Amino acid sequence: MTLPEGRRGQIAAAGLLLAVLALLWLAVAAPLADFYQERAAALQQRRDLAAQMGVLVGSLPGLRAAAVAEPDRPRHVASGLSGGTDALAAANLQTLVGQIATGTGVTISSIDTVTPQNTLWGRRIGVSLRLSGNYRALVTFISRVLLAQPKMVVDDLELHNTGAGGTAPDATLDGSLSVFGFRMPGSGS
Repeated sequence: MTLPEGRRGQIAAAGLLLAVLALLWLAVAAPLADFYQERAAALQQRRDLAAQMGVLVGSLPGLRAAAVAEPDRPRHVASGLSGGTDALAAANLQTLVGQIATGTGVTISSIDTVTPQNTLWGRRIGVSLRLSGNYRALVTFISRVLLAQPKMVVDDLELHNTGAGGTAPDATLDGSLSVFGFRMPGSGS
């Protein structure tokens, strides 16, 4: 086999050179460029995090001074459900949730107790609700549950438009959710 000569040989050599350069770019230069960009992005994230931490560290003396300036403020608020047994705690949770619903204009159509479970934070006591109300009332209900004492959490939230009011802000929504509170360990079962 003979190699092309003359003009054909020059074109073949130029094509071969371009192919080798493209192969080198794909095999070496492109992965190196990608690696460099990934490392630069990670470094920038670390710089941003360091800047945020610097701001937080700078605010610490002010927070300490504010804490010292409010000595009458309680440092710890009891956040556990009251009740000597899980059943009593669940009944207290149902009562509290019912009072919040009444105060916000939300209608509870059914309320069921959820099986208590042991967690790292104590016994998890819960109730499952079916409710209805307008959007604003439901949002107010959920926010009051989350801000109430003892502390409670909302889970499994589902809301559905009943279609009666269309998409208006005062349209009635049906929904379901679970509300959980905790009894501290060692407070009965």
